[in-house]
Amino acid sequence: MSIKCFCDDCDKQIVLDQHPIEVENGPDWTAYQHEQGIEIGFYDNHTDERWSEHQCKECHIKEAFEGENYYD
Repeated sequence: MSIKCFCDDCDKQIVLDQHPIEVENGPDWTAYQHEQGIEIGFYDNHTDERWSEHQCKECHIKEAFEGENYYD
């Protein structure tokens, strides 16, 4: 069974892996690497609310290098 969602930036449909790799985390969020993109899960301790954001590989790469000059 696969879970399908859409990139929050470009609306491209992506499929989430069953067992993604945890790549980064903070006090109230965790980032997971999927085959087709990145998922960031958020948790609010005060309200016990959980939600996630999704970004396809292309948008994630574009954002990671935005504003950087390759030749610098």
